[in-house]
Amino acid sequence: MRFLADGPSIPDDLLLARDQGRVIFFCGAGVSRARANLPDFFGLARAVVSKLGVDKNSSAYKLIEEAQEIDRRVGVSGAISADRVFGLLERDFSSSDIEEAVASALKPPTGCDLTAHRILLDLATTREGAVQLVTTNFDRLFDDCGRNLKIWQPPRLPDPLRQNEINGVVYLHGRSTPTYTGAEGDGFILSSSEFGRAYLSDGWATTFIREILGKYVVVFVGYTADDPPVHYLLEALRRASGKLENTYAFQSGDHNDAAARWRHKGVQAIPYSPDNAHAALWQSLEAWADRARDPDAWYAKVIDASRSGPAAIQPHERGQVAHVVSTYEGVKRYCGGDVLPPAEWLCVFDKYRRFAKPGSSASFGRTGPYVDPFDIYGLDSDTPPTKLDPEDHYAKREAPSDAWDAFELNRLDRAPIRDENLAALRGHWSNHSPRLVPRIGQLGIWLAKVCDQPAAVWWAAHQSSLHRSIQEHILWELERSSRHIHKDIRNAWRSLFEAWNYVEDFDRDWYALQNIIKADGWSSAVIRRLGEVLRPHLSAEPDFWGGPTPPGQGLDRENGARLLRMDVKYPETHETVTVPDKWCMAVLRVLRQNLELALALENEIGGYGLSNISPIVQSSIEDDHYHRTQGLSAAIIRFTELFSQLNKTNRVAAKREFLSWPTDDDTIFARLRIWASGKRSVVSDDDFGKFIKSLSDGAFWDSYHQRDLLLILADRWGKLSGEPRKLIEEKLLKGPKRWRGEKFSAFDRRRAWAILNRIQWLQHSGCKLSASISRQAKLLRAVVPDWNEDYGGKAAESLEGRTGWVRTDTSYEELAETPLSQVLLRAKERSGRSDDFLVENDPFTGLAAQRPARAFAALSYAAKRGDFPEWAWRRFLTSEARKNDKPRLARLIAERLTRYPDDQLAPILRPVTDWLKDASTKLSEDCLPAFDCILRKLARVLRESPSEGRSSIVRGSNEPDWTMESINSPAGKIAQALFNDPRKDNLNRSQGFPTEWLVHAETLLALPNDSRRHAIVILFHNINWFFAVDPKWTEQYLLPALRGDDTDDRDAAWSGFLWGARTPNRELYMRLKKDILALAANPLPSRRTYVEIIAGMILAGWGTIDTVTGERCISNDEMRSLLLTVDDEFRARTLWQAQKWSDEKNANSHERWEGQLSELLQVWPRQLSARSPNTSARLCELAFSSGDEFPTVAALVLPLLSSIERDHLILPELRRSGDNIVDRYPEQALALLHAVLPENAQAWPYEIEGILKQIGEASSALNSDDRLTSLRQKWDAR
Repeated sequence: MRFLADGPSIPDDLLLARDQGRVIFFCGAGVSRARANLPDFFGLARAVVSKLGVDKNSSAYKLIEEAQEIDRRVGVSGAISADRVFGLLERDFSSSDIEEAVASALKPPTGCDLTAHRILLDLATTREGAVQLVTTNFDRLFDDCGRNLKIWQPPRLPDPLRQNEINGVVYLHGRSTPTYTGAEGDGFILSSSEFGRAYLSDGWATTFIREILGKYVVVFVGYTADDPPVHYLLEALRRASGKLENTYAFQSGDHNDAAARWRHKGVQAIPYSPDNAHAALWQSLEAWADRARDPDAWYAKVIDASRSGPAAIQPHERGQVAHVVSTYEGVKRYCGGDVLPPAEWLCVFDKYRRFAKPGSSASFGRTGPYVDPFDIYGLDSDTPPTKLDPEDHYAKREAPSDAWDAFELNRLDRAPIRDENLAALRGHWSNHSPRLVPRIGQLGIWLAKVCDQPAAVWWAAHQSSLHRSIQEHILWELERSSRHIHKDIRNAWRSLFEAWNYVEDFDRDWYALQNIIKADGWSSAVIRRLGEVLRPHLSAEPDFWGGPTPPGQGLDRENGARLLRMDVKYPETHETVTVPDKWCMAVLRVLRQNLELALALENEIGGYGLSNISPIVQSSIEDDHYHRTQGLSAAIIRFTELFSQLNKTNRVAAKREFLSWPTDDDTIFARLRIWASGKRSVVSDDDFGKFIKSLSDGAFWDSYHQRDLLLILADRWGKLSGEPRKLIEEKLLKGPKRWRGEKFSAFDRRRAWAILNRIQWLQHSGCKLSASISRQAKLLRAVVPDWNEDYGGKAAESLEGRTGWVRTDTSYEELAETPLSQVLLRAKERSGRSDDFLVENDPFTGLAAQRPARAFAALSYAAKRGDFPEWAWRRFLTSEARKNDKPRLARLIAERLTRYPDDQLAPILRPVTDWLKDASTKLSEDCLPAFDCILRKLARVLRESPSEGRSSIVRGSNEPDWTMESINSPAGKIAQALFNDPRKDNLNRSQGFPTEWLVHAETLLALPNDSRRHAIVILFHNINWFFAVDPKWTEQYLLPALRGDDTDDRDAAWSGFLWGARTPNRELYMRLKKDILALAANPLPSRRTYVEIIAGMILAGWGTIDTVTGERCISNDEMRSLLLTVDDEFRARTLWQAQKWSDEKNANSHERWEGQLSELLQVWPRQLSARSPNTSARLCELAFSSGDEFPTVAALVLPLLSSIERDHLILPELRRSGDNIVDRYPEQALALLHAVLPENAQAWPYEIEGILKQIGEASSALNSDDRLTSLRQKWDAR
């Protein structure tokens, strides 16, 4: 947590430990330098040397001067430690003289600023008033704060193991006299010999600190990692007890540098900026001290700020709220008070909402602003995610697995877990939800209290469910709370609860039911279970158009719609079940009940799903059956199939089933009744007319019922008598009802159109209608004069969505007979979609492919008259047939394009260069003049219209992919065409290029902006060839791009160079070696894209030995320095490539690299900065996959490893059965695992328990090995 936006991030565990009185602050010289302005080491040394009159030729004086010079020259402080200097002074001066000089130098000025010391005293003061502070400073500034604290100093120190004995200030290295004329007691610990006695030989300081660390959390303030007290203390403790726990140090600098300084000492660094005299540190400590002095006020301030909402405060302030709700006590404070923080804080507490994909909300035709939720909900402790391109709708953003989440168990939550928090094999907790841990349960209570806010419902809609106890709390608030809660909010919560209640696994239950039927046959229990499995249910999801942030507090129509999206889900059966005739009626009954439930659910959420039910009678022209096999339509069609089966075997039962269907429903059961009325056993001919008349106007005129209705009318019309026909015709002529608010003129047109469509279709289907129908039809036609019979012919077509690929019809026969002057006009008129929306007409494309001469003649005819139709030239030039054109036609096309005006050629530059790239593959000598002309022409167009030279690859906000952009750009295609020029073939080494050819290359290199870079990519792709044929030209025109000031030019050049993944010849390699090494450490986009190739290229250079000099192309020192500089990914790629080459089946490669792998590991840097978890994991995996070389490789890898704190380690080789590494070399396997497995056993690789067991079985002696015992204990304690 940060107290200030630019302050250090203080771990929650440390903050809580201080609140609990479990922290001891160790204060170094930096505390007295901060505001009291006492001297630093160099200032102290100069004052002591002056006071003692040290000779300038003495060793101590020279050492101080050298330390200052090193600090000034390389910026490394602490290279020469203070104890070494004072040890040299002891040779020439007495201890009392040295101590007097030191005390005198540290004497503070009158009225010096003691605020830094007061801050630390406040922080070191527990709730009970005890002060827990240790200092290695000699000054008395803590005493001068006037608190009358108890003072401890050697030889009498407090016993940390005694209750409450540590209370006061411990001057661990001694204290100056009140007059600063010397040291009190046993004197100062200054020199190497004195440090040795305190921490090594006598060891009293080491014992004191070890006992403190066993009981308290320690924080170092005002030290550097190389200060003598830190050095002696921590090194002694590490040798004695191994890794330190619960130890922190404030360290100036960036995170990586600060962590590296303290990591090897076992201390967790807390980095901060040293700017403005370490202001970030001291202002943060001051704010922490304010919290220490009055925790209640601090909590109240944070919670009060949170009431304005997360978007109104800064990320570090949101981090403070996150800290508050990370403890049970904090959550209780958070939930208290009359005015609670708003529900929008859920978006901060839930990492999946903080890291949600950015987007915009949309409603009623409006699109809201583009919002990145991380910008308004992110925490200061979060790693900022990569910004996404708003236009990239397929981009994804994942929440980091280690990001803070209020709803996940933290370390404090796990400590008090009891039986009631865990599921049980039997008893009460075997079939009841275990209780939530207190903190999360309290968060649930807060959620219930803010459940009336739209943001709470919106957030809940993003969850698959909530704990039952939280649902009960919310339900209580909805039903019994006296406060007003909006009806839409209450309904939304109830819908969510109902949706969450459905927890069945359909696939599991469906196949289990099938197995029961197969084993035991059908029964009443099976039918009940079938109904349950196929039962529809409500689902609740976030509203698709709602955007990544919740709606505001006010619940208007727009916000109400954004709360959640309700739907009815229908189980999808991909296999049919054959129902025996005996059980058909019973199955129909339960399926009817499911349809009745579906009707109720659909109506409950608005009824939108009832409006587009697929026709029961399938259309013959449907392209697929998706709509008929999904959702409500599938359930209805499944029902009709069973009804037809029942009707065949038991008509009486079928009729009884039909009569049981609701008659007041115009949707599901109206459709079923219309369809079933087509069966004479269900509805007789005499009753058919009455049945149709009984249908409501809504059901009869429903456009989705229309197909099934018309098909049934046509099927039964021929056997109907006059009376039923009359009733049906009366129903037809009556027409649909007028809609509310519909204008009468619009209603008359709609009514006439609907009646005419049905009359026309019935007549066309062979139904003989009465004369009165014909008379009425004539009258209706007068109302809609634009109606025609074709519309009526489509009345029974299915209204289901139709999908499929759009097919292009390139029939050109009409154009072949059209006069040349009319070809382009006629082709354009005939282009576009046909009556079938899945067919696109494009006759000119067909003409360009089959009759290219005529197509070209039409284009030439238009060009002579000043007409340059872009669409026609595009179709002509992009036709696949152009690849088969004879050279003569290609030359004519080039000549015609060359005569084109530049401004007319620019819009078709892309298809022209596409054509040129393909046509240039067949260049003959007589075509070269035309080729040169078109190249010059296109280059001029690119210069004059640079915007037309952009690549067809849209970069958006992504980093450039110069290779892909180049091969899809006009300049890139021109450059590719240049390499098809026969004049550059069969050139010898250093012969040089033809002048005409080089002119084109230089013209491309002179193009503006990205067009130039696209050409650079293609040219550098062939850099080996260029350097071999014309090294001078290559040096002058190409290689400068690799080291120029233009970053994009440099990046494009490297992209082209690395694109081929070919290591250059020896001469060029040595010429580019420095550039390649610099690129490996340079974060150019091409470096990130081609990291594998660069790693392989550098590794190849290191592995290649010059036969003349005997030296490597890349020396061991250069390789080690590079591996130390580059990132983890590059180091991992280097290891992967070396392993790959050493494992290759190719005998030469294997023999060459098998031995060099060991040499590479000897060159590998041993610095701590290179021992990252990721690199350590890769080294470990390399060892475990080295086969027979495992003992050798393991011995080389072991010194390079560090503990792997995260899930980086994957050990597939260890899980193989049979004669594997662990069985053959158990001791070496144990050594590696002991070195890399972290303290947290939860992060260990999969199946590690079996591997540890396997080690013990492979070598029984190892069962008593401390390393194996330690690993087993950690695993068992996880």
